[in-house]
Parts: sequence; structure tokens; C-alpha cells
Amino acid sequence: MISGCGGAGRSVAKVATADGRGEIVGLVDPQQSQLDRMLTYYPEAAAGADYAHLLQATQPDVVVVAGPDHLHADQSVMALEQGCHVLIEKPLATKVADARRILDAQARNGSESSDCRISSCMIHFCQYDEERGSLNRHANGRSIATNILLVLT
Repeated sequence: MISGCGGAGRSVAKVATADGRGEIVGLVDPQQSQLDRMLTYYPEAAAGADYAHLLQATQPDVVVVAGPDHLHADQSVMALEQGCHVLIEKPLATKVADARRILDAQARNGSESSDCRISSCMIHFCQYDEERGSLNRHANGRSIATNILLVLT
């Protein structure tokens, strides 16, 4: 299931289905135009804006979380609690507490056969702001990033 049918979601869907081994069973996006575009490629997929409903209805093996950043944590936790593998596009979460929620959900619900993957996660040289409970990306007036792939098993 793909949550977020913009560029990142489309790219993952294309790669997942290119050799015929993957199947897109669900598409989630609040923008009907994005859903319509994806449905031209995956007409058999269930589609809509209600993530929780489609997650339950489609029972996917894998969920790609590629929608708005502020939804990454809730969507990832829901998928992990349902026993899905999860691929999270950058960023993992918008708050450190939300990132911890994802890690905790994976630890509670994971097994040797399931994992959580964060794709192209941008790691910034930044400072942790204790008061806000989040990262300050502009430490020393600049933001420096690198790409990594984090696999939690």
C-alpha cells in the first residue's frame, strides 16, 4: 500500500512493480488528482483518503509512508501494529518523540520476518532542542545533510 501518491510514492510503486513481484493493493492520498493519476497505473488498487480504513481493508504486507511529513509517525505506527513491513520516506518523523514511537512500535510488533526501513533519511548536523522536544536543523547557522538507509530489524 502506498500512502502519499506524489513523486516519492510514485517512484517506489514503479520500482516495486517493475518486475512483476510487487502488487499495489491500496493508494492513500487526500488529493483526488494524485489518486487519479496513480489509478491510471494501478486500476485494481483500493483508493481513498482514509488511511486507517484502507490499511484495515487491504491488509498489505508492506506500507510505503510517503505522504506529508507530519503524518509519518502515526501512519508508520499503525502499519507496524498491524504487522506490516514499513518503508518510510524522509524524514522519519518531525519530532524526536515521534521517532521514538516508531522505534517502540517496531520493537513491540516486529519479528525476525518484519522490519522497518527508512529510505534516504536526511540526517542533519543539528542540535536537539530539549524544550521543544525536536531538532534544530540550523545549528551554527547552517544545515548539512547526508543520505543514509536505516534498517531496523
